[in-house]
Amino acid sequence: MIVDNIVSMLSLQEVPLLLDWIEKLPEPIVHNYPWIDVYHANTLALSGQLEQVDSLLERVERRVKLDAPGALELYGHVAAIRAAANLRGNPIRVIEMAALLHKDSDLHARYIEVRRRGYDGFAELIEAFANAGVLNRPKTPQEQIELTELCWIISEQWPVNLEMSGETLDEAGIKKGVALMWHILRPYLA
Repeated sequence: MIVDNIVSMLSLQEVPLLLDWIEKLPEPIVHNYPWIDVYHANTLALSGQLEQVDSLLERVERRVKLDAPGALELYGHVAAIRAAANLRGNPIRVIEMAALLHKDSDLHARYIEVRRRGYDGFAELIEAFANAGVLNRPKTPQEQIELTELCWIISEQWPVNLEMSGETLDEAGIKKGVALMWHILRPYLA
């Protein structure tokens, strides 16, 4: 229930309230629920408070063994948060991250898993919209794959593009990304 409330508050962009609430949780509770530290690190990274992110993620990695149930998902989130925090505000790190992924097979595997889940989420969303009659189904399976890939590329790369252009990922920047997505989806609207 605690983790569900954290996810809900994060999705509502209640960052200051969420940070205050997480920091007031008793240590034994936080220790028993590593996802709390994961979401704490994610909230700090999203708000630009990067100083504590890595130590929180390291704390999670020390507590959760790789072969534990659910560890792959948790470690995938850890890798994604660490990558986002490391890239934030420094476009050159995008290039460094690509090089690092090629050299570190474990990090690369975790990153690929996070990307796969994101891509699969878009595939499911497009399929659900087609089934609901919101989108016309792409004419071929290959076209549906390509549409999914375009949506995923925009969602993954738009924040990086903003930062590389000297812009910030604020509400206006998010709206620009959504507008790009609509340009891709508009021909498929039912």
